[in-house]
Amino acid sequence: SQEACLTWQNNAPNPGFLHLYLPIRILSPVDPFAMQRSLQTLADRHPALRARFFSEGGQGMQRIADTCSVVLEQVRVESPSWQAASEPILQAAMRPFDLQQDLLLRGHLFSRGFRDHILLIVTHHIAVDATAFAILLNELFPLYAARLAGEEIPLPEVTWTFGDFVLWQSAMLKGPVGARLWDHWRIELKDDPPLVRLPNDFPGNPVTRHEGACHAFHLEPVLVGRLRALARKEEATLYMVLLAAFQQLLHLHSGQEEILVATHTQNRDRPEWEGLVGYLSDTVAIRTRMAADERFSALLQRVRHTLTSALMFQGYPMKRLERQLQLSREALCNVWFTMLPRQLYGAVGALLGWKAGDPPVELGGLRLEAAHDLIPAWLGVWYDLELNLMEAGDEVSGTLCYRTDLFGASRIAHLARDYQTLLQSIAEDPSKSTFKQFQSRSGAAPENVIFS
Repeated sequence: SQEACLTWQNNAPNPGFLHLYLPIRILSPVDPFAMQRSLQTLADRHPALRARFFSEGGQGMQRIADTCSVVLEQVRVESPSWQAASEPILQAAMRPFDLQQDLLLRGHLFSRGFRDHILLIVTHHIAVDATAFAILLNELFPLYAARLAGEEIPLPEVTWTFGDFVLWQSAMLKGPVGARLWDHWRIELKDDPPLVRLPNDFPGNPVTRHEGACHAFHLEPVLVGRLRALARKEEATLYMVLLAAFQQLLHLHSGQEEILVATHTQNRDRPEWEGLVGYLSDTVAIRTRMAADERFSALLQRVRHTLTSALMFQGYPMKRLERQLQLSREALCNVWFTMLPRQLYGAVGALLGWKAGDPPVELGGLRLEAAHDLIPAWLGVWYDLELNLMEAGDEVSGTLCYRTDLFGASRIAHLARDYQTLLQSIAEDPSKSTFKQFQSRSGAAPENVIFS
């Protein structure tokens, strides 16, 4: 995955799609020096942030710098509102990293008043996955409070590094465990399973690959509760229900009998990797054969079995798998699905801005609020279509992200509505044909169900 990031960084017209970032509104006074020193401590603690990446002999290489200085950029904002100042914040989030020279963590502090600031934290995906980004944010605010009070750093010593993980993973892949994983995926993904081919709005457009946009939607608590009850009845999980429904939606909109999607794995099942800052996450492929006019409950059991099996055999890097399978195309999967619980992100989960109206939280002596409306949740896409869901209690929010050289906004909005319609029909009666229920609820004639 780091190799892929390096290639994309060098070739993508907008490398900002490889950034992980979070704008946070601060509704209290901020000490810039204490914040800068806290960011510096993060860089000193975690070697992955000091990694330098370059190509040598056609191969990606990395070295860890002994020291790096963190600069907290301070910007005074004179605009009447934060919305009016969103452009410089967006530009700061998109500003490219020099992977051969730069520290892969930076901070920007935009200030409109004594108690009105935006703190923007930016990292690069080549060094940090989403879990590691949450670890950094959850360490930042206790560090800030300690710096402000002149106290000792309130965090345990880092004993494992990303280099340790790489050595462990390399040994594992060369041994019997790696051979067992390869045998599973070699059989599961034989015969070059097809990509999902949805109708293209812009067939004559030049390929831009990672230029993207997002459509947000929200699943109401009543619907989520009914779907969760269905999952319990079928000895499945809400994740499995929403994944099976998404694959059914792709079947209805593509007409394909096999649907292959990638889904997220954290790769942190060993205790020494749980709190490690680095790029550990990977993906597994979920290959599902769809049957015409099938009961959803039957599809759910098949997806349940496939997903459980895939997670049992996780840990084989997707890029390595693609090379060994000798695919006839660039990538194994072109559609992505994931659902993450908000509590996975700890105390900073409330700042992810999964929906409007979340109250401020107190962290590190600061009053903080999500500022998700200032810049897009994603600056680009890795896949043709990505469904990203976040679960918080009885509610689920989603973003359907897509390549803008393939799909128009109206088509994606229609797809999101169809997904919610399908979920409603499933919740009403999973024993009936989802195709017939979807047709009756959407009002589409059978021949027009595909992107009606």
